[in-house]
Amino acid sequence: MIFSRNNPNTASETHIFRRPANDFTIDEHLLSKGQINLIRWMWPTTNYQYEQLCSAYRNYLKVERCGLSEQQCRALGFDIDMEGALTLEQTLTTLAAGDWLTVDEVNQQVQMTTKCQNWLHAKLTRRFGNQWQNWRNELQRIHALMPNAQPMINEHIAIMHYANGLTPQQAARWFRWNDLQIRANETISNAVSKQLNIAKHDLPNHKIFHVNPTLKFIDAAVSTAFDPVSLSVEVKLGNTKKNLPECQIGEISDNRFAIAQLADVAGYFVEVPPDIEQIELFCLWRVHDGERIISVSHNLSYSLASKETGWLYSAEVQLPTEHQSQFFSPDSFFEIEALTGKKPTSAELIKLVPRVRFQIEQLELKPNRVKIVESLLLNAKTAHDATAICL
Repeated sequence: MIFSRNNPNTASETHIFRRPANDFTIDEHLLSKGQINLIRWMWPTTNYQYEQLCSAYRNYLKVERCGLSEQQCRALGFDIDMEGALTLEQTLTTLAAGDWLTVDEVNQQVQMTTKCQNWLHAKLTRRFGNQWQNWRNELQRIHALMPNAQPMINEHIAIMHYANGLTPQQAARWFRWNDLQIRANETISNAVSKQLNIAKHDLPNHKIFHVNPTLKFIDAAVSTAFDPVSLSVEVKLGNTKKNLPECQIGEISDNRFAIAQLADVAGYFVEVPPDIEQIELFCLWRVHDGERIISVSHNLSYSLASKETGWLYSAEVQLPTEHQSQFFSPDSFFEIEALTGKKPTSAELIKLVPRVRFQIEQLELKPNRVKIVESLLLNAKTAHDATAICL
């Protein structure tokens, strides 16, 4: 089986902007009370599993309708699934048609669109009125008094705290590194400093790339059947190529193998020259299945976004915070079910997998040889964000 995509596309980030009142053009009157109730119930969580959402919202409606007449339920917008009203599934479909939600039928995901979140933000701040602006300015003033390298203020979270009645002083506590993140920063900074001989205080002036390829199996039972598993890695930075030292492979979860090289941190670190904005990684896995050897060639191209406050580039650091990260994690694989999560798997199903649609450019599957070519966009993070790579 061979799949290729002629127009590679890196996943783009969704940005939610504060809109002034005179630029707010979303037609709220197009929404029914039932639809508004559902959107408000979803927020601030913006991404749900389809079945989980349906079950949880139906339980919520049961509680809200308790003691109310049918007429009262209709007036309050709690009539979803009632006789003569739209079902919850129909309501979700209608909201998707109006670009308020996206419904991914393949992976059974429901997510708020940027349009929907912008509308909610404007509604909760009275179209970003003076009271919100004063509250937000005071939050920024307090935040500026904190030590350097604190996390940036997330507008979505700030609006949530404002809508919930927190003072700027109370909300400011949410935009500080917690104890776990502080320990992660110390652990990772020590590891990078030791491996690359860069003073810890000087790390923000460098670009560091984290290398930790992973090989994913269908499940734990399958992963234990292969012995040994080996890996060689070549990193290309502009015109310079370097081979990583021989990699020690260890099990990192029930169905994944990865480099386990450093004492406290998984993987290696590579210093990137300031003018390099593209990194290529060439991974060759060899999996021993009795007398048979399966080779997995995985070529990864990373585009490095311009630095802001961070200095560490890592897919493992970036993906856990992003929507549907489990579908975009650049794991190597040779069993196609490890990619799709389903058996049996058809060529049509493979093409619908988000990682194949947006990230994998070429996929060749043969009995003893697999080739994967894909590309990702990485944003600079701080080591505080990198708790996932601490052992």
